[in-house]
Amino acid sequence: MRPRVQIFSLLALFLAWALSGCGPQIPGTLTAAESACQSGSALILVGDSSLERRCGCQEGAQRFMAPVTGFVCTVATGTIIHVNYDGAFLNHQLVPVGIPSIPPSPIYQRSSLQAPSGYAFTLSSSGTYLFTDNFDPNINGQLVAL
Repeated sequence: MRPRVQIFSLLALFLAWALSGCGPQIPGTLTAAESACQSGSALILVGDSSLERRCGCQEGAQRFMAPVTGFVCTVATGTIIHVNYDGAFLNHQLVPVGIPSIPPSPIYQRSSLQAPSGYAFTLSSSGTYLFTDNFDPNINGQLVAL
C-alpha cells in the first residue's frame, strides 16, 4: 500500500509543477516579455490563417484573418521586426515577394522538435517589403520602412 501512496504523491507533484508554468514553453506561445515591444522593434504574430500586428507598428495592434488583405506594418528604418508563430499547428514560412526583400523565415513545423518559435530581422533600408506565407498563400502582407 505504501508504494501506491508514493507513486500517487509523485504524480501529484509532477502535475502541480507542470501546471505552475515552470515546464518548457509550448511552441508558438509568447512569454510576457515577448508580447511587449521594446523601442525600435515591432512584433508580428503568424497564426494558422492569420497575421497580427501586436506592437511597434504605426497602424496599431490588429489581427487579420485569411484571406489576409490590407496587412501593413509601418516602422522607422532600422526597426527590428520580430516574427513569432502564435499557437500555429500548420506549417509556415514567410518569404519575400519582390525587392526590397525580407529574409525568408525558417520553416515552422510544429511536429518538429526543432521548430523555431520565430525569427527577427532589421529593415535597414527604407521601402515597401512584400511577403507571403510559402505554405498558406492566403497570408500576405507588407512592411513599410520610412
